[in-house]
Amino acid sequence: MNRNVKSLVVLLCVVALILLPLTTEASSKTLTQNTNLYNGNAWVTFKGGTTAILRANGHVAEGVLAQNTNLYNGNAWVTFMASHSASFRENGHVVRGVLAHNTNLYNGNAWVTFMVGQGAEFRSNGHIESGVLAQNTNLYNGNAWVTFMAGQGVTFRTNGHIESGVLAQQTNLYTGKAWKTYSAGTRVYFNEKGHVQ
Repeated sequence: MNRNVKSLVVLLCVVALILLPLTTEASSKTLTQNTNLYNGNAWVTFKGGTTAILRANGHVAEGVLAQNTNLYNGNAWVTFMASHSASFRENGHVVRGVLAHNTNLYNGNAWVTFMVGQGAEFRSNGHIESGVLAQNTNLYNGNAWVTFMAGQGVTFRTNGHIESGVLAQQTNLYTGKAWKTYSAGTRVYFNEKGHVQ
């Protein structure tokens, strides 16, 4: 009898391991009309005629917004543009979306203005990870302040230092071995010390 119980327990564990992946998979839902779905933090209206991606718990992971919508990124409420996709973490905080207005966002080091109609991506703490600058902007690379070009994408390290961007003007930058002059319009990448890679 004890042997049968052990065999049954082993069989149930094997079945559970086989079925477990089936219960954690995301699914998609075609929306025939504007539909309110819960993202884990708030109810959000998604556009009819589109498809939303749902987590196993039924919370929306990604979908097309039906209207300009204020969403929480873990640090601030940000307005995202209608008719564009927004994606969410399990806690409902927005991961990425298209900005409905020029928007000041915190990168962990400073507040920076990002361009309307362009995508923005956020870290789990709500700090901006990448976006498109609304104006020429001085940003710190860990070594010096550098001016980056409006209308171009930038990325940031977790400490808020600039990781990559397009130079707004001719700039002398340190490579770790020597100073080098870079032309305006050049995309540069910095290591964690602020040296050009």
